[in-house]
Amino acid sequence: MSEHIPLQLHLSICPFLVETVSPVRNQKPSSFELAKPCGGLWTSTYDPHAHSAAWVDWLAGQGEYIDPRSCYWFLLTPIHNAKVYTIDSHNDLTLLLNRYPRAFSDRSIKYRYIDFEAMSQRYDALHLTTKGQQMTSDESDYANLSDWSVECTLWFRWCFTEVQRIAGYRYAFSS
Repeated sequence: MSEHIPLQLHLSICPFLVETVSPVRNQKPSSFELAKPCGGLWTSTYDPHAHSAAWVDWLAGQGEYIDPRSCYWFLLTPIHNAKVYTIDSHNDLTLLLNRYPRAFSDRSIKYRYIDFEAMSQRYDALHLTTKGQQMTSDESDYANLSDWSVECTLWFRWCFTEVQRIAGYRYAFSS
């Protein structure tokens, strides 16, 4: 399940990027976003031809979220030997849920989530492909990643050889 991850884009409200990643913690059962942890570092694969990433394109289409033009853009070069679990199908998610299960029951429905804290002990990151996002976003399935809106990578620790701040918003958006 490990693959080489290409150049990544990280958006931040801070003008500098500290080369550390806050540890991931599972959300409390009372949270609405159990499918995502607290902490970690979120990136999306950078497309140099479009000067953008799936996360930027998604944000640009949303009115209520942060405006990517107001963020600082950082290109991150992942190390070649990072241990990355890739979700490219519903089967990939099912295998991950079986290996790192975290269940939550609400009335008669049993939801299945990833135990990110346990997963982070073995892997450096979790990568969701565009195809994987489409295959795992069905809200009628109680084992899904419907809160994960686009292709992205959640990093559990710092695994980058280079960081470059760019002015990506100049290219991605017209005035």
